[in-house]
Amino acid sequence: MNYQFIKNKNSEKYRIFNILNKLKTNKKGLDFAVLLALVVVPLALLFLFSQLNEIKGENKNIGLTQLKLLETAQESENILFYIDQSAKNSVDQSLYLFGQRGGFFQETGCGRYKIHSIWETKDKKCYPELVLNFKLLFEKELNNYLTNYPEENIFSDDNYFLTIKEDKIIGEPIKDISLDIINQNNDKIGSYLFVPSFAIDANFDDFQESVNEAKSIFNWCKDVENIRECIEAQIYFKGLSRKWSIEFENDFALFDVTSNKEVWIYTLQGLLKRKVHINFAYFLKNEEDLPNTIEKDWKDISITTYYIPEEAFEKIKFGFSRETPIPNDNEIKGNIYLKDVYDIAKELDVNYKVILGLLGTESDFGIYLNKAYDGRAHGAMQMFHEAVKDIYPDLIKKYPSLKEYKISFNEYNTSYFYNEISTSKEREHINMQIYAGALYFKKTREYLRNSGKPDNVLIVIRAYHDGWSYITEEGKSTMDTEEARLYTGSVFEKGEIPLT
Repeated sequence: MNYQFIKNKNSEKYRIFNILNKLKTNKKGLDFAVLLALVVVPLALLFLFSQLNEIKGENKNIGLTQLKLLETAQESENILFYIDQSAKNSVDQSLYLFGQRGGFFQETGCGRYKIHSIWETKDKKCYPELVLNFKLLFEKELNNYLTNYPEENIFSDDNYFLTIKEDKIIGEPIKDISLDIINQNNDKIGSYLFVPSFAIDANFDDFQESVNEAKSIFNWCKDVENIRECIEAQIYFKGLSRKWSIEFENDFALFDVTSNKEVWIYTLQGLLKRKVHINFAYFLKNEEDLPNTIEKDWKDISITTYYIPEEAFEKIKFGFSRETPIPNDNEIKGNIYLKDVYDIAKELDVNYKVILGLLGTESDFGIYLNKAYDGRAHGAMQMFHEAVKDIYPDLIKKYPSLKEYKISFNEYNTSYFYNEISTSKEREHINMQIYAGALYFKKTREYLRNSGKPDNVLIVIRAYHDGWSYITEEGKSTMDTEEARLYTGSVFEKGEIPLT
């Protein structure tokens, strides 16, 4: 393999290669790099000359030409290695998400109650099309990897025809990959073609078996007078191969089936091994009795996927606390509508639950809703003046009325937003505050990604609070204070953000 890029350990290519190379370790101790060196490289060299196209001209320096050919062949192996590891990681991540979604990709048929997809009501069946939905989810996860390959123009959004056969997911490329062979004069002397196909174990059987077992249980019990006792008895006496747990809530039977399979997933603690949980529900009445708050579509927001609870369409009231006394006539309380928060999060593609956690945390840490406290953080999201300046060009695109407050031809009066909007209790102004904070959170995430730094939820929250410059290449913050740690923990608690 071409390890030249390893000499530059700050390069994006090295970073991605290093991450992927550490993701999985073969339990038998076989080093994948050794396998490539002993098997793939000789085979690649053996067929190298049969795959060259239209070599132009004669090269007087045969040694240099051969070196360029070898480098191109080795680069193809880097790409194949990346594809293989990306496909394996995408299978694991997809299986985990697939379980959380109850076997659905987007449209859920009967809808969802909390995190449980509704598979059946007393008069309607809504079971997922497992193969189709899994392929769609896997394709989305795989494309996330491939489009981030450090070399441009290698992959596009649509790269593979996917099939699932004998519990394997097989990827046949829509087109072969062609690498230019460049000589020492920077001239193209030919092309190297190869087929980037893959076949990865999908570990898919648990889902189909769980669907079959669930159908059997509900068909047996749905016409029984005491349906709850019947379902519990069926689970107890069937001797099912997987661990089944069940809860009853508001005419819903909520199931959590623990798969026998373990997968590697990205969590806030890094890459961890987790069992797949398959979540689904039965509604013990007819479809027409389903609550109006049932969601039919998945909402993919930012870093990960969360369901939107029914409370998203209600309102909560934050009572802003203060560390420094403020005169009573300047005390302000404002209603924050969760539906507004969700709409802002969806529009900006940031995490709804993180924004809720930030709002709840900032209200506890003290809001200075008085312009006399210049230099303090103001508003529902505690935006400092400098942070407002960072996002102001994008903020006025959303709220054109802010353009009226100009200082000069190309400079806006950000102090107006900082002192007036951030101290207002009007719903429109509070939404401006939330939008500004969510926008700054998004800019923080983009900064980490563009800088090649880790950008999981935990690190983005720390960078949002501590400041971008405090985050190291390893994703650690140099602001190691008790307040910063309490802040991050509070965001997770108040946003009810899962740690796995």
